[in-house]
Amino acid sequence: WCPTVPASDAWHARLARGQGTVWVADNRTGWHGGAHYLRWVRNAASMPEATSALGAVADRVRVMPFLEGIPCSIHGAVFPGGETLAFRPCELMVLRRPGSGELAYAAASTYWLPRASDAEGMREVARRVGAHLRDAHGYRGTFTVDGVMTAEGFLPTELNPRYGAALGQLAAGEPELPLYFLHLALTAGEDLDYRPAELEALVVESSLRQPTGRAHRIVPGPLPAREGGLVFEGGTPRFAAEDEEPTLTVRVGPAASGSIVMLSSKPGAMPLGPPLAPRIAAAFAFLDREWSLGMGRLEAAPDVRD
Repeated sequence: WCPTVPASDAWHARLARGQGTVWVADNRTGWHGGAHYLRWVRNAASMPEATSALGAVADRVRVMPFLEGIPCSIHGAVFPGGETLAFRPCELMVLRRPGSGELAYAAASTYWLPRASDAEGMREVARRVGAHLRDAHGYRGTFTVDGVMTAEGFLPTELNPRYGAALGQLAAGEPELPLYFLHLALTAGEDLDYRPAELEALVVESSLRQPTGRAHRIVPGPLPAREGGLVFEGGTPRFAAEDEEPTLTVRVGPAASGSIVMLSSKPGAMPLGPPLAPRIAAAFAFLDREWSLGMGRLEAAPDVRD
């Protein structure tokens, strides 16, 4: 953490690994997430904008090396008997705005399958983190470790000791499994027959049997309410015909700060294995063009482990 935003310049020079650094504001103005109050500082030319934007809302900024690769997360849980379990990796769809230091968080997906060794490495991270939370803090409940799958493997960027955004998608194949209420029961110390090993196996199997994904973007200003469906030919989206089952459903409607564009995958409608973010970025670009949404261009992170 840098004590003042201008001091970040020196830390950028020290920490940049070839593609710059990431600056994140403190919580002076309250909690924030979803890549708000975050800037990707690629070089010295991009520092003034980051300094101005973050200096207006923060006394300190966290400076970290920018990590190239697929943003991802691993979820785990700690149980009253001391058991720590780990589910399977999820893709975090953090899109990029070309020519800008802003990143666009768009939600999560369970379609992505990293290498088996990478997946097991992430699960081991969750087990170790859960054991530490248990032993050092008496923690009970679910948690997430977010990071990036880089060319060197998974590198964590943050720990969230709470219910993670992708947990519901991991259990999409078991709609009657109340994962969130199980988390609340764990944190409240309820003495239930949790069966951690069976729960872990059920959630992992469910997420492989019915992978899913969703994405959303907030657009300033009002937009006409719309609904539709998209199908893909190769990696190129088009509107689904009346007799076609869409692979992505689309909804546009009002939001507190403008309008929201929501994309939802029918479970199992996309290929299991590749990241979903490239298709989501292509879908947003198509809708932006066809419906004049004003979102601007978005790009997916590359899979540097290929």
